[in-house]
Amino acid sequence: MNLVRYNSNYDDFAPSFNGIFNRLFDNSVSPQKEALRFVPEVDIIENEKDFELQLVVPGMKKEDFEIEISDNLLTISGERKSKYEKKEGHYYSFETKYGAFKRTFRLPKNVDQSNISASYTDGVLFLGLPKSEELKTKNTIKVK
Repeated sequence: MNLVRYNSNYDDFAPSFNGIFNRLFDNSVSPQKEALRFVPEVDIIENEKDFELQLVVPGMKKEDFEIEISDNLLTISGERKSKYEKKEGHYYSFETKYGAFKRTFRLPKNVDQSNISASYTDGVLFLGLPKSEELKTKNTIKVK
């Protein structure tokens, strides 16, 4: 089973008309909102023994992250704060994206939730999600 990005705004099988309509307008971001929008890139790697999530979030501290698990959903949130910087001589500008973010992932049933680990190194947040024993996907029932 794969680790899946989760979007609570949409039903997996039957998105509502209102949800589709709202998404259409949510995606048209004004230039003012674009400057405040911050969505970190996420890589998901599956190995034989675990899943690994890598979020690219330079400029943050490990205390800036909040990681929660609830109802088989893993939610990673945080906020990157930035000062606007501008120097006049030879002109210098600071263009790092900043703001609050929240990313949610539906966990596969074979993730050992009690042993998830997290570390932050060189601007990348690493989450290790070890796999538990593979769940049986097929049962045989004998007729008596």
